[in-house]
Amino acid sequence: HQHGSGGSSGGSSGGAYPNAPLSQQQGAAGVSIHVNTPHHAPPPFMEVGPRPAAPSVRVSIPAGYEREAAAGYLTVEVSHPHRAGEGISKHLEYKVSYWTSLPQYRRGSGCVTRRYSDFEWLWKMLRSSMDGVIVPALPHKTLGLAADDPASAATERRQHSLAVFVARVAAHPVMACSPDLQIFLEEQNKASWSVRVPWYERGVTSDALKGVTDWFQSNVRLDDGIGSVAGLGGLAGVGGMVAGLA
Repeated sequence: HQHGSGGSSGGSSGGAYPNAPLSQQQGAAGVSIHVNTPHHAPPPFMEVGPRPAAPSVRVSIPAGYEREAAAGYLTVEVSHPHRAGEGISKHLEYKVSYWTSLPQYRRGSGCVTRRYSDFEWLWKMLRSSMDGVIVPALPHKTLGLAADDPASAATERRQHSLAVFVARVAAHPVMACSPDLQIFLEEQNKASWSVRVPWYERGVTSDALKGVTDWFQSNVRLDDGIGSVAGLGGLAGVGGMVAGLA
């Protein structure tokens, strides 16, 4: 057997883009040659870069938290919207970069890719764990073809709104130390997000379920027996639509 030059020295990237396993290819002379065949190639923009001198979103430290802010800084940027996935699972993701001096972080800087439902997970976790702290609002999810186009004005507006949300979280000395925020910024294993954010809270299925919920709240009155029965008859058809999407 002959080994190609890539057989024993794969790329050094880890986390979301592990070293590719070896595979065999049949050479022209019938000799098996081991080569590296990457499963995933990191997007060309996935470099952290230096901490920006002027952040894209400027927010101030909330009044009364100046002493806590002395513990360290955390700067977060949202950029580079891009398509990921195929078919019904196709969606937009954003590059999320961070720079920090907080001691609990494994590195002083890093970057990951996150989709809208991941931001939504962070918002929900902060709401449930930050007692007495006002968690910034998350932008509403928008539907339509323009919202799925990385170059559209709608995507640019959503990117800015997500950047404002996460910048406000990072500027708050209490939320900046949240373990959930650290997971959001550091976790490279995308498979783990399927555990944190179930399939029915992602993509078109999430949109359909939200539509059913809104329809139910608008058309079915629990205090009206006749109205509720009639309303549930219409709900069956909507439920069939959701089952089809799932």
